Amino acid sequence: MVVVDESETSIQPNSLTVQQNPTNESQLQVDEPPIRMRVSSAHLMLASPVFLKMLSGPWKEGALSTFPREIYTSEWDAKALSLLLDIIHGHHWDVPRSLDLETLAKLAVIIDYYQCHEIIGIFVDKWLVEMEKDLPVHHGKASVLWLCVSWVFSRQDIFNAMAELALRHQDGPIAPTGLPIAFLLAQIEQRRQELITIFVSELDGLRVSLSNDGIGCTFECSCMLLGALMKEMQNVAHLRPPFYGNSITSVMKSIGRIPSPRWYKFHANLHNPSTREHSCGLAEPINHIKRNVEAELGKFRLEDFGSSKCFSRADFSAL
Repeated sequence: MVVVDESETSIQPNSLTVQQNPTNESQLQVDEPPIRMRVSSAHLMLASPVFLKMLSGPWKEGALSTFPREIYTSEWDAKALSLLLDIIHGHHWDVPRSLDLETLAKLAVIIDYYQCHEIIGIFVDKWLVEMEKDLPVHHGKASVLWLCVSWVFSRQDIFNAMAELALRHQDGPIAPTGLPIAFLLAQIEQRRQELITIFVSELDGLRVSLSNDGIGCTFECSCMLLGALMKEMQNVAHLRPPFYGNSITSVMKSIGRIPSPRWYKFHANLHNPSTREHSCGLAEPINHIKRNVEAELGKFRLEDFGSSKCFSRADFSAL
């Protein structure tokens, strides 16, 4: 809850923590009683267009008939909210020189809601100098939190890396309760399904080309390659939309293991008969399919989702 008068405001949030459940979903859970914080309404309105509208508009929080005024919040982590309020009120000696990823993610959720990116930007830049040296290389809770942080603070390089990591290794939908990136993960999941569909479709297209003698130097060559491909395609016959349990990486590995048949052509030279291993194989057309999909993985980029999130107050002058 926040208590606000002409010069002061009090905020009382419920404390929340990000937890990992067995299905790798990030969830928020209330674990502490309400906390009251007395803050300056003037500072809040200067830092956040959301607080500006809340405290100066025709809302209950803006009414001067009650003293002190109160704003109730729920959903926020108390430590992260207190850190933000210290920065807003100029208590910079109380701001830590470093943050852990989970605290920064909780802070990012609050920043995204109150749209006060500008006032905290310099601190985020300093925190990230060290933090980004240890970015995750595996998809999981940490990479999802980094995706959230990079989205809120418009860190294009980190966002692109974490989005590609999720796209490569995600094997089903993720529901990040409490994080403002549900739409991003939904689009990553949609793209995962689209790219696996491309894999399956192009592999079947390769089968059709071999059936029509479109690939292979001779009829015998096409038959050998077609037989090998159809035999190995049984290993991916289980792939059906929405492909739950299958990541792009796992599908790539399955397709990459399809072997080429080895056979030899006899050269009936009267004076020097010999055999020579046939050079045609499945490796190149399969690698071509993989290269096409690889090229699409890097196209899920921050700039595709609109302008930077790090707004200035001028951006909200029309509110």
